[in-house]
Amino acid sequence: MMFKTLTISSMKSRFLQGAAKIRQNDDGLAAIEFAILAPLLIAMYLGLAEVATAVSTDRSVSHATNVIGDLASQTSNVDKADLEDVLSATLRIMDVGEASKVTIQLDSWSRNSSGKNELVGSAIMNEGSAALPSFDPATIDESLLNENAGILVARVAYKYSPLKLLYMKRDITLSDSFVLKPRRSDVITFGSTEGKKYTCTGTGRTVSCS
Repeated sequence: MMFKTLTISSMKSRFLQGAAKIRQNDDGLAAIEFAILAPLLIAMYLGLAEVATAVSTDRSVSHATNVIGDLASQTSNVDKADLEDVLSATLRIMDVGEASKVTIQLDSWSRNSSGKNELVGSAIMNEGSAALPSFDPATIDESLLNENAGILVARVAYKYSPLKLLYMKRDITLSDSFVLKPRRSDVITFGSTEGKKYTCTGTGRTVSCS
């Protein structure tokens, strides 16, 4: 009986010593931690890449809208050649791969003595390619749009295809609009006659209007 007791005690002691050694062994601990954290880190990286790219593209759209409005507002009349140059410059500023997904519209508005808003002239590129932000001249204050002073409205929309790595799975429309005052005249006309509407097509970085 004494021999049996000693044997069990010895086995128990050895078991406890072995368990202690296992607890003290930290081999592979870093690999386990990495396996737990890696999916989270990868998801964060992919999400940040998608968001950062989309934000950068959105800023390019806003900058392009400001630029095209600023360039067009510096003349009293926008003819075909000027319009093609301005639109081509805008596409270069946006630096997008597919110009066919970009829609740009310029509208010149005036308001007569009766308070009626009139479209003096306009131009649109790639109509229907992307949904433009809405605009209602009736919302413009009398101090900006009146019988003595018109406005120029620049709107740009881009049907953006995200990286689609993890979160952003669908195309989204990035757009912006600017309202500017004419620099050299009361109103800005398009073409040789008031009310002319240009229709333009942009492919690559080349724009043709008619």
